[in-house]
Amino acid sequence: MTKVKNVPVETVEPESVPVTADETSNEIGSDLGSDNEPAPQPEKVDFANLAWLIANNPIFNPETTSKKFDAEREPKVQAGLVAIATLMPEKINALVLLLGKHWECKPARATIKDLIDAEAAAKGIPADRYLQIELRKNVDMLSTIQQAVDRLRYAITYFKPRSGVAVKDIFKTMTIDGIMYRVNMTELENAKLMFGEDKVALKAHLVGISELVEVEEL
Repeated sequence: MTKVKNVPVETVEPESVPVTADETSNEIGSDLGSDNEPAPQPEKVDFANLAWLIANNPIFNPETTSKKFDAEREPKVQAGLVAIATLMPEKINALVLLLGKHWECKPARATIKDLIDAEAAAKGIPADRYLQIELRKNVDMLSTIQQAVDRLRYAITYFKPRSGVAVKDIFKTMTIDGIMYRVNMTELENAKLMFGEDKVALKAHLVGISELVEVEEL
């Protein structure tokens, strides 16, 4: 069996295993069409090929998909797995992440479980102990930080300006085409998002909403 390096699921392909399927997008949710209907799938699919499983998004169709599959929930799960692989690539076994990625596809699930068992055998550890004890440790660690994440989200939200509470605007004196204006910094940032690189439109907008500064000359 193939031994896999512990690498991020979404970004690395093992060099020793040939890819047997055409490359498809790895963007989260790219396998779901409009109204959560499965999008057209690539012609070559190989659920038994590790490199294919790493390189491609899960495929959901009636023949292979678990009955518990939730099309609305799945993109959130996939995004979470990418976040875990990005934040702690060395902490969670790559095959465990791959198992989570393809969990709702039964033949892919079986292939990955066999690869985990092979990895256990290569380490001289009983398969059940390896998965249930060794690989579970860091996954269980993730569940313990959930309340801490909730606390951090609450702390940030706590300082969000309350509705009905006036927020003090910040103004700066700026020169636009040689003329000085008192410009609202919040409006400036909003205008940058609105007009992008169109400086002509940006300046015209700011001139229309900013206060002219009269400069006295001696």
